[in-house]
Amino acid sequence: MMLAWLRSMADAILGRVPGKPGRLDTATRMAMDADFSDRNKPARQHRSRPADDVDPIEELERLTRDGN
Repeated sequence: MMLAWLRSMADAILGRVPGKPGRLDTATRMAMDADFSDRNKPARQHRSRPADDVDPIEELERLTRDGN
């Protein structure tokens, strides 16, 4: 009796409905399908010019001109 109650409590917490097959939620499926093979590789460094070389007014004009 206690085991059945505990199982139904776990099912309620996990959102399982009696009579329906158990399905994983979207986030869990995405995590299972994710490719973590490059986790131990160093990240590629994006080279950009230093912020000191950027004129804020020119950058603002560029952003507003490009529509971004």
